[in-house]
Amino acid sequence: MIGRHSAPTNALGAFESDPYNNQWSIKVPWLDLVKGTYKLPSSFDSFAITYTTEVTDAPNADSGEHKTYTNNVTVTPKGHPSKDATGTADVGKDVVNLVKKCTSPGSESKNLTWVTSLTALTAMDNVDLKDTLDQKGDSSSAGFQQSLVQNSIAVYADEAMTKLIDASVYSITATDHGFTITFKHLDANQTVYVAYQSTVKDGVTAETVYNTAESKHKTATASHTHQGDNLKKMAVNQWYDEYGYGQTANAAGVLRWLLTVHDLPEKACKSSMTRASTR
Repeated sequence: MIGRHSAPTNALGAFESDPYNNQWSIKVPWLDLVKGTYKLPSSFDSFAITYTTEVTDAPNADSGEHKTYTNNVTVTPKGHPSKDATGTADVGKDVVNLVKKCTSPGSESKNLTWVTSLTALTAMDNVDLKDTLDQKGDSSSAGFQQSLVQNSIAVYADEAMTKLIDASVYSITATDHGFTITFKHLDANQTVYVAYQSTVKDGVTAETVYNTAESKHKTATASHTHQGDNLKKMAVNQWYDEYGYGQTANAAGVLRWLLTVHDLPEKACKSSMTRASTR
């Protein structure tokens, strides 16, 4: 169909397709356009060609997969340079939502707790959730920095993680470096919360570790950065005495400093500080 936004025309076959926008149209045989034999009426000042195509390899309805299809067009006005344009269409829909986080504090550098929430946007059977340790958001590996605590995996029905889901409705396949959990059935808009623990391996020096969850072509990545610096230093040349009066170090060049040790792991037995001064 070829349309224009202009005044009515006397072109053969023209009809008013949108009276509110003063748009007129003409139905044109598709083969005439394909062969290039159709001549546009000179009384039209602008044209829009609309048509439909059939997708033969569309994603399955509940796969969560998306595919992008592209059509190209080249317009070559007589006596003028050609112009190209590309149109794209995304086919497919999300069937799950994924959210992943690490709930351990920054002071923890050894035993980490992770939680992945999976929400089904439609009712589905046999839904896989795969969780991979040390995988970044771009699917690259951060190295083997963690080990999965396999007996720590638990599935809850609520965000507060107080209501365990019966283990008979899912199965787990686990390794040292991740696991896949398969839910026999999820109702539309049902959310499950999968919690587990990982242990950072001895000798790992990286302060940040990553884990990635994947389900139905959706991914979610979480990271944990432990507090490597446990010491804060600041000048307190201006200070307040026990009575609340402001005091300043004497004129002999005495400077006051405050050193604060913070965020030590619970199992820390002792801490030490080394001070060096320069003039």
